[in-house]
Amino acid sequence: MSVKIIMAFCFVPIVFLMFGILYFEGKRKGNILLGVTLWPGAEQEKRVQEIRGTYKHAMWFWLAVCLGLFAASCLPRNTSISVSLQLLWLILVMVIFFVPHFSANRKLKEAKWEWLASRVDEAAGGSRPMEDGGRRTEEADETVGRMEAEGRYASETAEAANRRHVDVTAAAQTPPRPFWKAGFAGALLGFVPVLLEPFLVRDSFYGWWTELTLLSLASGGLALLWIMWHFWRMRTDVVSWRSEVNQQVARVRQYQWGRFWCLAVWESTVFLFILWYGMHRPHQLFGITIAGTFVVTVLLLIQMIFTERNIRKAYEAYADKTYWEEAEDEHWLGGIFYYNEKDTRFMVNKRVGVGTTVNLAKTSGKVFMGVACALTAGLLLWAAILLPAYDFVPISLEVADGQVISRQFGQEYAVPVEEIEAVELLTELPSMSKRVGSATDTLYKGSFLDQDYRSCKVCVRVEKPPFVKIITKDGMVFYLNGENEEETRAAYEKILDRRESAGGWGDGFIR
Repeated sequence: MSVKIIMAFCFVPIVFLMFGILYFEGKRKGNILLGVTLWPGAEQEKRVQEIRGTYKHAMWFWLAVCLGLFAASCLPRNTSISVSLQLLWLILVMVIFFVPHFSANRKLKEAKWEWLASRVDEAAGGSRPMEDGGRRTEEADETVGRMEAEGRYASETAEAANRRHVDVTAAAQTPPRPFWKAGFAGALLGFVPVLLEPFLVRDSFYGWWTELTLLSLASGGLALLWIMWHFWRMRTDVVSWRSEVNQQVARVRQYQWGRFWCLAVWESTVFLFILWYGMHRPHQLFGITIAGTFVVTVLLLIQMIFTERNIRKAYEAYADKTYWEEAEDEHWLGGIFYYNEKDTRFMVNKRVGVGTTVNLAKTSGKVFMGVACALTAGLLLWAAILLPAYDFVPISLEVADGQVISRQFGQEYAVPVEEIEAVELLTELPSMSKRVGSATDTLYKGSFLDQDYRSCKVCVRVEKPPFVKIITKDGMVFYLNGENEEETRAAYEKILDRRESAGGWGDGFIR
């Protein structure tokens, strides 16, 4: 039950995050609605209001479905099956809310096309061909109007696709870099645990893994600092023919996102110190890590929401002075994905959601997006398959060829009998904490720390005692067993027989 509660704390906020980011796309952002540039009077049109209303109802519907599915995933008694279902649920959550958005974006583009066609139709009304003795038929009007609209709009789109507006006045301005010193100080502070750890008198009991983990997290702070620097370097978007408007909107974005990433650097550093503290208290590490991760994640989500809200306010303040290239809609697939062969930028500001996205017309953009999607989906699917396998693929323990061999997916451990200093059959597994590996309700496997903070290798069915404890001559401790009591006791007896026939046991052996 504790694992399910933890998963609920970690996963449920994600569905609200996805819902919140996309739900508010149903509200005008500058001159953009649902990823489409609005035309004059669009918001007052009944069809646009219907599209927006349908979109919001669909978002609420899928939120209810997702929450219901998560509740259903908690029903299986087997924890590994429950967590596996929740990982698959997470993939669904990351995709499902885009379905109503793509649908609304397509319908809104169709409405915009009809408005453009009607505008051309009005302009060409006086030069229509006549039929039936000079009388213009409705069918002829519609056909010719559509042809003229298609020709004119296609020409305008093709022309606009070959140009991109650049505000040279705004581009020449040196962008301010707020929070740079504060962010840099936070990133450097993250390396303090990395430098101090080797000199501590009391080891963290995690060996080289401690330094590697701390170094990775400290490097993550530098990565966040690089992202903050990247936001400052991004070109100024042309949202108006007035340079001062472009500059002001750009400054708002730089300030808001600079503050966001600076706080993210400091939160990453604080989390690093919390984890460092936990590494010196192994039996508290799991709870400390979960609590720290939850707090930092919630803080980042809150900061992201307020950052995007403040940026939207800036766009709304200049709504009557903004200009958007109508043909730019053609470069936004579903309003989400940016594809523009004429644009040399690798990253651009998103139309939908928060932050930036890549230009999929560039090879680097395709590679980046493909790798990111493949890694995310691949890791979640792999974990969803592997977790139930740990519970249902049997483990075995046998003595063969002078070795004690533990197997599950393959050979997990092989301990030479001649290297065994002591062996003991336990009816209860001692308290231990995981370092690296798996720790489910039914299986412990991997590297653990026992109650005396000694490193040990484990491969046991937790609910199927007894357990064989082996201590080797070099001090390594193993806890092993098989799928049933008979298999474990048989292996234990063979260890005793083989070791005694090989010359007996050392002083102080346990039997």
